[in-house]
Amino acid sequence: GTGFAAQALIRRITEALMAKVEVKVLGLGCSACNDFHRTVLSAVAQLAAHDDVTVENVTDIKEIMQFGAVNMPALVVNGKVKLSGRSPSVGEVVSILATELMK
Repeated sequence: GTGFAAQALIRRITEALMAKVEVKVLGLGCSACNDFHRTVLSAVAQLAAHDDVTVENVTDIKEIMQFGAVNMPALVVNGKVKLSGRSPSVGEVVSILATELMK
C-alpha cells in the first residue's frame, strides 16, 4: 500500500539530511563509466566518514544533461561537477571527497 512508499520517502529524506556529501557518478553505462563508479565506491570506503557520503550512479541522459557535464564519466559532488571526461585514481577521488567533508 501507500504506507510503504511513505516510509521509503521518509527514509530517503532522513538519509539525505544526514548525508554531508552527496556524490553522483554520471555515465551512460560504458565500461569506463562502470570502472569509474567502482573507483568512487573504493574511494568512499577509504574515508573515515564514509557514513556521511551517499553515492548515486546516474545513467539517465536527461538528468546528466542538467549538470552540464559534456564528457563522461563525470563526478558530481553536492551538485557541482568536480571531474569529467577522465577516470581519476582512487586517491584523487579520496582527496576531492575529503575536501568536501571538511567544509
